[in-house]
Amino acid sequence: MRRSLRVCRLRLRGGFLNNLKTAGVNDAAADIAYGIGQANTNGDFGTGPAGELAYVATHAALGCAASAAEGTGCAGGALGATASSAFTSLIPNPTGSNGNPTSFSTEEVAGLTGASMLLGAMAAGLAGANPLGGQRRLRTRL
Repeated sequence: MRRSLRVCRLRLRGGFLNNLKTAGVNDAAADIAYGIGQANTNGDFGTGPAGELAYVATHAALGCAASAAEGTGCAGGALGATASSAFTSLIPNPTGSNGNPTSFSTEEVAGLTGASMLLGAMAAGLAGANPLGGQRRLRTRL
């Protein structure tokens, strides 16, 4: 009985610490991705193709770092972040019927997030990288 409790306690501790690490990495990556999005909105990356490339490359670097920290490898995270940030940058900002800016609805955010996750996983998987690393790096500007 004592031995099985010890084994159970060790398993829980390892899972808990791994989940805590993953949550910390995800929270930090989300905060940094938000900052990247704000910098892009403020025009800090510039305009035109060079600005867009800098924006996507910054997300790729973040995706690589976060995915490597989670143990899913740099390549999958970088590819997933590249694919999802390029995808979301092509989506125009929503406007109301009068042309004024609005926000995406909950359903629209869910649909775009799902599409972005799928695209990131497919990009990573097709390139031979870890699809789990690719699907987690998303929601860069929604």
